[in-house]
Amino acid sequence: MKSCRYLLLMLLIVMLAGCEKQEEETVPLVSEMVTDEEVKPEVPVIKGALKDIGFLVQGQEISLPLKYQEVIAAGWIFKGNEEDMIDGRSYRENQEFELEGQVITTQMTNFSTEQMSIKECFVGAVVIDMAQIAEGSEAISVTLPEGISMLESTIVQVEEAYGNPTDRYEGEDKLMLTYEFGLNKRVILIFAPKTEKLNRIEFYNLENPEEENEEKVSKEPSEAIREYQEPEVVAEDFGACTISYDQALYRVPAPVKAFADKGWEVLKEQSDEVIKPGEFGSAALAKDDRNLYTIVYNPGEEATVVDNCFVTTLYADLAVTKVPAKIAKGITLGMSREDCLAALGDAEYEEQTDEKLNTVTYYIYHDEEKMCYTSITIDNALQLVSGIKIVNYPEGVSKEGSSISEAAKNLEMAMKGM
Repeated sequence: MKSCRYLLLMLLIVMLAGCEKQEEETVPLVSEMVTDEEVKPEVPVIKGALKDIGFLVQGQEISLPLKYQEVIAAGWIFKGNEEDMIDGRSYRENQEFELEGQVITTQMTNFSTEQMSIKECFVGAVVIDMAQIAEGSEAISVTLPEGISMLESTIVQVEEAYGNPTDRYEGEDKLMLTYEFGLNKRVILIFAPKTEKLNRIEFYNLENPEEENEEKVSKEPSEAIREYQEPEVVAEDFGACTISYDQALYRVPAPVKAFADKGWEVLKEQSDEVIKPGEFGSAALAKDDRNLYTIVYNPGEEATVVDNCFVTTLYADLAVTKVPAKIAKGITLGMSREDCLAALGDAEYEEQTDEKLNTVTYYIYHDEEKMCYTSITIDNALQLVSGIKIVNYPEGVSKEGSSISEAAKNLEMAMKGM
């Protein structure tokens, strides 16, 4: 009997000990539990807008243009010969740097007028292509403004962040958006066609950071601007370069101010901020939801704003500007091909056919260099005048410079993109 009581007592002690141990165990609160989501790495952020031509690469903030010595100090390794020379006001493409085992392609730019070695120049452009990442290695971390990341952000997210691009291309091999910010700044974003995710970036900024500051920029109109007179009628001679454009008369080249007086507004973010004396730039104007991209020229002796320049290229078409236009011989946008040819009569012109666009364009040249001209484009399917364009530069202006060719290239890209 005593042994039985002893066994019961021992059993009770064990049970109580178990209960005491159980009471000591604590269950963590839900708020104290660690989840996989909480250990995700923090997404890097870069301030500013896309037009600032800045981005993060491997955590480093890059803002172009950047001095060669600055990228070397940041740990970039140049894979070429830094003693190689670059001519004044020129650049050299496909110059490679290595960063943490990955290759970054650049354009080295010499902003000065004198020949300089690469180590004395600037990184004016950067190209990062995820398709070129070494096999088996980690992808480069690249973040753009508004939280856009390479290999993660889609084309839809990019357009939501940056708005409509200047140019858009969709092909079987790639999707491409181009954002232009004046003549010298450009961002090209390329996406994989299947995933529509960003896998290549191209950043360009060819504005010289060592040029005169804004205080030296004249905002006063030049004498040539003040002397401009609006034509009273559209002349019969193509060489007069007169046009009725959106019911207003202009003689090309015409001051930007003449367009502003007729209700056109300069789009500052899409135009060059400053144009050097005697050089060309690009400008975008808007009126009633219609956009006009053009090449402008500064005839003054000081750097100035776009508003004080001349519009040297003016075009109208049925697809983009949709602005009513009338030129010499009474030729108008939307006129039939038959009536257009009858109006041209014995005028001398050269004919060029574009089979891809199914158009034919008649060029009436105004100079021996064939840089100044009036062109009339016919849509073969519609049998109508689908485009009119006047290009005319002030007398004595050199048309050989790089600024005009670059501006013309940007204009063509903008026209296609719209």
